[in-house]
Amino acid sequence: MQLAKYYKKSHYDFLSPYMGQIVDFTMSRVNSEPTLLVELCRFLSLGVPEFIRHTLSETLPKYIIQRNRPVLDYIENMVGERISALVLGLAAELLARIFLLQDANSIDEALAFTLDLLNENTGQQRVTLESFILSCDVPLLTELVIAMHNRDPGIQSLVRFSFVNPDPVAQAAQVIDGFRRVQVATSQSPSRKTRPPNQEVATKEFVVANMLAIMMRLSESLHDMYGKKPVEMKRQIIGGIAPFISYVGSAISGIGLQASTSPLASRSHV
Repeated sequence: MQLAKYYKKSHYDFLSPYMGQIVDFTMSRVNSEPTLLVELCRFLSLGVPEFIRHTLSETLPKYIIQRNRPVLDYIENMVGERISALVLGLAAELLARIFLLQDANSIDEALAFTLDLLNENTGQQRVTLESFILSCDVPLLTELVIAMHNRDPGIQSLVRFSFVNPDPVAQAAQVIDGFRRVQVATSQSPSRKTRPPNQEVATKEFVVANMLAIMMRLSESLHDMYGKKPVEMKRQIIGGIAPFISYVGSAISGIGLQASTSPLASRSHV
């Protein structure tokens, strides 16, 4: 407490560089040692529901990927909102985290579990993977672009994609596979359903077609239009732009002209 006062920071800001580890330690023990979270929230001068909502972008994807139903039930009870609604609110962040897992089986299992959560108590109207991806396609593509940045391992605990493959080549391949999954999902709608002769080419063309919307959303994120971002997250966003430009190649040169004319610009607000 004295150190936080000395540096003229709130308790939350003082602990923020380590918040990922702190949240993981306390949330993973909410059922066995609930007083840990209570005492942490007391120290931060936050109510438990407020703290959980504030950290949902970290906790929800993590425990869905782990398929940790007891912790997810605790989150649902504390915030007073169905898990399915929370998942929809963090669709892009969750799907990006899933697509960046390091093996196909883990990805498929996490997607299946997510769809099970979304379809609980929904009756006959079921959410499909395609409709779920379509609900957040541009924000999801943007999250994947941010993950293209190969970070210094020393700051991995500070940013959202803390478990991305440390090998930059493997990481880029995972991101591109995420692009492919979004492209395949969007091509399933009746108006777009086609069988591309070359999936790699089709994926790149799809990303290029959405390039302006992605770049606009990145810019808006840097200007805190989707909530205030910490400096470390803004560095992550900036760091993802260069490898993204390398991926799309010469197509990036036309982005200035498109900015004032393309209807895709409006999709960046989705």
